[in-house]
Amino acid sequence: MLQIRAMSSGVTEGRTPVSAKSISTRASQKIKASEARKILGISANKMASLISSGALPYEQDPLDHRVKLVNRKDVEGLMRKSGHGS
Repeated sequence: MLQIRAMSSGVTEGRTPVSAKSISTRASQKIKASEARKILGISANKMASLISSGALPYEQDPLDHRVKLVNRKDVEGLMRKSGHGS
């Protein structure tokens, strides 16, 4: 019974801060494709075209398989190419 308490307290206290930190770090590098679409000022169809052609690489969100995550730097690169960012 003592081991069960020790294990459950270790899981609750030991992993939560690490997970929260890694999520906030990852969030600063990756953004949702829908957010990128708004930044770029393009339609949903154009965003889908950029993603399917490979012009904008993406990853599935590990917490929600319906969400695509793109690298903020890739979005900024597309802005520079299109002449919208300086």
